Order: sequence, then structure tokens, then C-alpha cells
Amino acid sequence: MDKGHSKKDKLTVKTGVNMSNTKKTERVIILIIMALTIFSISVWALLQSLSYLKETDVPKNLDTLTLSIDIDKLGTDILSKVQFETKLEQIDETVARSLLEVSDNSTLKLYMGGGNYSDQLILISSSDNKEALSDQTALEQYLSDAKKSFDTYLPEQAKKISDTVLIKSGCYTVACVTNDIDNAEKVIKNSFKKNTNSEIKTNTEPDVINSTASSIEVSKNTDKQMKYKKIYSDEEVISYPSDVIIIGDTAYEQYDYIENIAVKYTDTINNIADALKEKSDIYSIIVPTSIGITLPDNKKNEANSSNQKKALEKIISNISSDINVVPLYNKLMQHRKEYIYFRTDHHWTCKGAYYAYSEFCKSKQITPNKMKDYKKVSFGSFMGSFYKETEQSESLKKDQFYVYYPFSNKDLTLEYTNSDGVTVKGNVIEDASNYGESLKYSAFIDGDNPLTIIENNAIQDNTSCIVIKESFGNSFIPYLTDHYKKIYVIDYRYWNGNLVDFIDENPVDDVIIINNISMTRNSYQVGKMSLLVEDSNGI
Repeated sequence: MDKGHSKKDKLTVKTGVNMSNTKKTERVIILIIMALTIFSISVWALLQSLSYLKETDVPKNLDTLTLSIDIDKLGTDILSKVQFETKLEQIDETVARSLLEVSDNSTLKLYMGGGNYSDQLILISSSDNKEALSDQTALEQYLSDAKKSFDTYLPEQAKKISDTVLIKSGCYTVACVTNDIDNAEKVIKNSFKKNTNSEIKTNTEPDVINSTASSIEVSKNTDKQMKYKKIYSDEEVISYPSDVIIIGDTAYEQYDYIENIAVKYTDTINNIADALKEKSDIYSIIVPTSIGITLPDNKKNEANSSNQKKALEKIISNISSDINVVPLYNKLMQHRKEYIYFRTDHHWTCKGAYYAYSEFCKSKQITPNKMKDYKKVSFGSFMGSFYKETEQSESLKKDQFYVYYPFSNKDLTLEYTNSDGVTVKGNVIEDASNYGESLKYSAFIDGDNPLTIIENNAIQDNTSCIVIKESFGNSFIPYLTDHYKKIYVIDYRYWNGNLVDFIDENPVDDVIIINNISMTRNSYQVGKMSLLVEDSNGI
């Protein structure tokens, strides 16, 4: 019995061992089948990818390729096949760099149309992937600045910039601003392929560059320290992607000082003064924005905006001594609790512009009119650019839009050349009471136009000036009409012409350059202003 029992035990053990081996074998087979399946799928995907490239012969992702390209030929190809609203002309590379600051070792080709059109073609050949990334960052900022320039004046042109065809490939970047979007994308990709002089190779991952604004370093201010009334708020700071913040019922635009663009701005002002030496007296006015003047003092750290007082000191310190600088910071700070900036818009009110006018008169040594003597008229409520940029925030309080009529208003004539080149008669102050709430600011000199001419028929002498401006200048200009027989207004963002030639034909006593401080960080606008005295092939 014991012997039989022993055999039964051995049989049981033997059977158990065989079952274990079978399970292991089954697992191995399953793993092999899975591995073969994964391998087969990978091979199939690779063949499909190769088949795609062979069939289309167009890179699917241009960002992953390194090409050797003749960008002159590339530009010619694109210009011949893409439709633009206006004829594009290549501008000198030195002038192009004043508009778009790429790396020193990069090559830039810029084709632009007239000032009333945003159409353009930009080609950049960078020396390596690291500089390409930096150049692409500069290009994106340039396009953003360009869009802001067209937003209020020609919104349909601004939309084209929003829809820019932007293709990056290794060390090459192409941006095309056109309504012919789908065709442009196809043509550029095909042109990349056609203009490739060497085999397509895979890139290594480019280095990441952190782009930050330069810090402001200024010497200790030796001017008498001014004391200003304090502003406080218990409201929270609400930020928006548009770089606009809301505190309570008021919005502000963030400002960041950018050293290299600020230097380019002062270089441009100095070049204009040098070109007009002994022709006219030059005045420079840089307007602080509301975040630098009326922002509550206890919210400055949360706002994280550059100090405009220091920025202005730095910028003004680089302006030529041949230029009459009209300082505004202290004057506006003395009136910071007054209604000198809109709550819902980036502009100043006509009261803020009045204080600038009074400072200009001090610099020119003439007597300003008194504010209380102006005829003040309200045109109703106003909801400006901040209302749109804060997604129509309900917390914003509507502005009340009012104007001060010039003393000689009945003796004034105004005509301007619009974006279509047509001469139109208008008024220094238009009755905007029936305008839409977002359009009230165009009451001043009929808005932004390339060239405006104002005459005061009550003045018998030949006093004259040119005002070179962006939109902040619009509400400032009506005050000047009581002091000059003729005023030429040039909006450098849209005017095509050479300032020296214009003044040779239309001699003036004064040239007044007025910009808000945000413009001094806008590479596109600084570049456009530099074209006033640069040889730019008429662009």
C-alpha cells in the first residue's frame, strides 16, 4: 500500500511539472506574436511615410528640415505666384532692419506695399538654429506691432496680419501677409522644395532662448523731487492675454521698456533732426500712458509694468541737444487725480492733451489759452479699445467723451488724404454725438489719415508746423490751431513720402514729433517713422 501510494505521488508531481512548462511556452509564443505585430506596424508606418514624401515631394513638417535656399530666388517665386492688393517693392536691407531687428549675422529680405496696405513678404536666413529662434521671436513681435498699427485705422488690413502665412524651416523663415492665404501657403512650400540646393536632412532640436526686456539703468535723477497725490485701490488686479489689466472700473495697458527699440527710437528722432537742421525747429513729445500716471500706487507691484518715469529719463537722455524736449511726466503726475485718461481706452482725454499743449507752449515760449475759456461739449458715452481687449468686461465704467473747441474754430478748414488717396474735407472737431460708442475718438481731426492739412484763416502771418504723430497726437492738434496759420499732420504709419523733400516744398517753422511711450517699444512703428528720412524706394 505504501509503495502504491508513493507511485501515485510521483505521478502527481510529474504531471504538475508538465503543466507549468506548457504555460511558459504559451507566454513566450504570445510575446513573440506581439513583438512581430508591433514590428510589422512600425514597418508599415515607415513605408507609408516614405510613400507620402515620394508622392508629394513636399516636406510635411518644414520645421524639422534643414535646407540650403537662395532666398532671393525664393522671394521672386513667391511674388510672381501670390496675389497681393498692392505691388510689393523690396526695400534696402538697412532700412528693413530698422523695421525688423533680426540677428546681425542673419539676412533679411523685406517686400512692402504702400502705407495703406499691410501686404508684405518677409524672408529671413539665419546663421544657425539658435539665431533662427531669436529671429522668429523678433518677427512675431514685429507682426504683432504691425497689427496694432492698423487695428483702428484699417481693421481689414489688421485682419490680414492676423492671418499671416508663417512658415519656419530650419534656419529659414518666411512670412506672407496677403488675402491669398491658401495659395500663399502652397506656393511657399513648393518654393521651398524648388529652391532647395542640397539634400533634406533632419535637424537637431534647436536651443531654447529666453527673450526678456532689458532692464532700465539710469543715473540718479538730479531734478527737484516732486510730490504727487497718492492713489489707492482695494480692488483686485485682473489680467488679460492682451496685456491689459483691470482694477475696479478702469483698465490699463501694461508697458515694458525694451532697451534696443528705445535706442532705435531716439536714433530715429536724432536722424530726423539732423536731416532738418537749419530748416525747422524740432520738438519731441513722449506721452506717458495711464499705467504710468494714474495706476493706484499700491498696485504697482501686481501690475508688473516698467517704471515709465525711469524709462522716459533714459530715452530723453539719448535725444540730441538740437531737439526741444517737452517733458510731460511731472505735469501729468501733478494732475493724476483728474480725468486725463480714459477708463475704457488707451488714449488720453482732451484734458490730458491740454496739459501737454500748455507744456509745449512753455517750451516754445508762447502763451497757452486757458482751459476755462474753451467751449466744452460732450458727445455722450464712449467705450474704447480696452473694452474690446477685456472681452467687453462689465466691470468697466463707460467714459464720458467731451471736447474743447479751438477759439478760432469757425475760421478753420481741414482736408485730408484718405487711405484711397482721395482728398476729403472735414473738421478739426467733428460732431461725434451720433457716432458709435467705440468710434468717438475719431472726432479729433477726423481720425488717423496719412496727410491732413489745417488752415486758420483768422491768422495773417505765415506761421506753420508739421506734426508727426500716431493717434495720441489727434487730441493734441486742435489746441495748436489757434497758434499756426497752417498745420500739416503726417501719420508716419500710413504716409508715403520723404520728409525732407516735403519740407523743401512746404517750408515750416516747427516740426513737432509726438508719440505715446508704448510706441517707443514698437519696432514696426519706429521703423516706419525712420522711413521719413531714409531712402526706402518710395515705400
